[in-house]
Amino acid sequence: MRRTTERTPPSVRHWREDADAVGAGDLNFHDNLGTAATLLSEVGTTAPEIAEALTWTVDKAQRVIDAYLARRGISAANAYAKLEDHRDKNKEATY
Repeated sequence: MRRTTERTPPSVRHWREDADAVGAGDLNFHDNLGTAATLLSEVGTTAPEIAEALTWTVDKAQRVIDAYLARRGISAANAYAKLEDHRDKNKEATY
């Protein structure tokens, strides 16, 4: 269990207690931000938008996206889906 102090913000303290209760192991509160950035990017949110939402710099948002999104394979799947959507729309337009 990680140690919290009286200076630890209540939201982080409660999160730590909940994480410990479910056996979340070595996760820390900031892992939530990385997960949020990854999920936002998966649905098409840009690095500047993510940075503003999470009060990060654009560079930090892009680094997190680069580090984590590539591991999930979602970007490739999204890219292929967009290509298929584009092709489908062009087929409809030509008929």
